Amino acid sequence: MIGLKSVPSPIGGLCIRELGGAVIIITETGDELHSLDETGSFIWRNIDGTLSAGDIVDRLCAEYDVERSRAETDTLMFLETLEDKNLITV
Repeated sequence: MIGLKSVPSPIGGLCIRELGGAVIIITETGDELHSLDETGSFIWRNIDGTLSAGDIVDRLCAEYDVERSRAETDTLMFLETLEDKNLITV
């Protein structure tokens, strides 16, 4: 289970493109495409293997007008989804 101290990293072999502020992720095999909305794209850009989930929440709260508790819940759920889709490791 991902927690606020977890440090997510993108897996290798992904093709990442940005189109109009949205992040598009294509798997190495090219058989899956993931399009992230504005908030998901912001979180993805902060997944660098050095920032913890809590650090990402801090940045999210600084960038957007969102309550910390909601930012924590939503970020952790999003990171778990990315891990389930084999786009990140923790």
